[in-house]
Amino acid sequence: MSYFEWTGNPFVDTGLAVAVIRANKSSLDEMTLSDFKNVLGDGKWLAHANEVLSIYNAYFLNPLLNRTLFGKARKKYSKGKINQNQLQELLESYRKEYLNILLTLVNNIQITDNPVQVCECCGKYKNVNSQLRKLDKDVSRSAFPLLGSIGNDAQALPAASRSAKLCGFCLVCVQLAPLGSISLNGKAVCFQYTSPDLLINHVKAVLGDNYPKVELAKSGDKISVVGTGERSTGTTNILLNELSLLRQKLRVNKLPSTVQLNIWTVSNSGNQEKDGVDIYEIPNNVLQFLFEISDSKEIKNLLRQEGKSWKAQLFECIARKLDYELLYPKKSAPASKELFALYQTDVMGRSLYSLNVAEWIAFQLRTRLQGEKEKKLLNDFTKYLGDYKDAKKCKPKLKQIMAQIADEGNLSYEEYSALFPIVSNKPIRVDSYSWKYIWFYLNHGKLNEQRPQSIEETTMSFDNQFRKTIKQFAADVYDWYTAKHGKEKFQKRILEGFKNDKITTGNLQRWFCNLAEITGKEHYTNDAWDELCRDENGANRTYEIRFQLWLEFANLYRNNNN
Repeated sequence: MSYFEWTGNPFVDTGLAVAVIRANKSSLDEMTLSDFKNVLGDGKWLAHANEVLSIYNAYFLNPLLNRTLFGKARKKYSKGKINQNQLQELLESYRKEYLNILLTLVNNIQITDNPVQVCECCGKYKNVNSQLRKLDKDVSRSAFPLLGSIGNDAQALPAASRSAKLCGFCLVCVQLAPLGSISLNGKAVCFQYTSPDLLINHVKAVLGDNYPKVELAKSGDKISVVGTGERSTGTTNILLNELSLLRQKLRVNKLPSTVQLNIWTVSNSGNQEKDGVDIYEIPNNVLQFLFEISDSKEIKNLLRQEGKSWKAQLFECIARKLDYELLYPKKSAPASKELFALYQTDVMGRSLYSLNVAEWIAFQLRTRLQGEKEKKLLNDFTKYLGDYKDAKKCKPKLKQIMAQIADEGNLSYEEYSALFPIVSNKPIRVDSYSWKYIWFYLNHGKLNEQRPQSIEETTMSFDNQFRKTIKQFAADVYDWYTAKHGKEKFQKRILEGFKNDKITTGNLQRWFCNLAEITGKEHYTNDAWDELCRDENGANRTYEIRFQLWLEFANLYRNNNN
């Protein structure tokens, strides 16, 4: 059994990954206590790193390597209060104090099974609180990120009435952590996988960027880690680069289905408004997406186009599970259909079938709108359908054309339901982003000419209670009306009525009342009408219901006349 184990604390584990890499080991199982001590050595290299790395202060409040004292000493020198030799003596004394702390910590790593003495972070090694007190230090936020201190509760470990008990191993690891961290919006970033061994490859990529700059830095320099000033783009690039390396190493196209990633951002500087920790959960399906696109030249080109708005930043969109604007043809050509489909299915959770329906509708529009006036209409759809305000002018006409497509048997109610899932009721509302999917495909040159093949499970997943109610209402009205007036009048009065915008809320109410009088149809009650056709204020809102009925009536009429 290995002497060391992953702790589950992202800050400690990031530092431990740095130690494994510095020891030139490929896994934690190979790491011994001697290796860990040799990594630290005399500690001078780590003292220099934390002196120049700007991200160090994001981890600790008044840290063990107190860089505020360094700054005060240099300020005295600049004002002529001390000379060069005195400045160097002061700086060296601060470094020696830090080195003494580091060596005390690393030389007191001992396994214990005493519950009173054990570390409250890793649960394995003996705490070093007493040794730190001898050095006039305590276990507080100066030593461990987001640690509570007496009289000052924080967020990571309990310490309101006493100092937390921590071991030398965990405290050294968090001093190593800044070397394996990147920056996001001014905060330090750590990565935590559900399969911890993957962390080593990740940190190796970060360390490979950070440490060469540290080696070249001089005392007084301030070295920025990856991602500083780049908003989230730097985080995405690091993540993709690491996943690319991992993909090459594992020689697989998919990660295990159990792997997930948490991205921790932390600030511990004493600013109450900004301090704290945020956790971005990257589930397996999203991680698979990032893994699959890690070598994509197309996605790297999109990252170079990212601006200040979070809506145009891949990482922020993934974290919020929102659409990524740069996939769409707003200011440039749209993304490839393959990348678009991958994002929509893996990140947004949409079905591939629904995207195929959007492409099928785009193909139908492009095929039928060939006349001079029709081409202008097609151009308006292609240009404006993706804009929230301008799309409002397009939607009514586009819905008419979709109904015509349904009349011809080229669009079923199930296909519409897959593309436009119901997202709320009172009144019934469908997903508005589906219009953007049609817009996306309209802006592509070559479209698939084959109608998408319906899969029963996929279709049924959209057949929720409201879809079932609408389909049943349409079937009942069709049966009642054709039995009373015949199919020909149904076509002329109902289908043509929808086409000419003559079917109103009043028609639906009369149908509802007529059905309620039929034996076995007593479920057509006032409450049922409220649920389907009224908003929260009790007002009738039937625009979407009428359109869906139109589609289903067209399907019923066609299917019963073949």
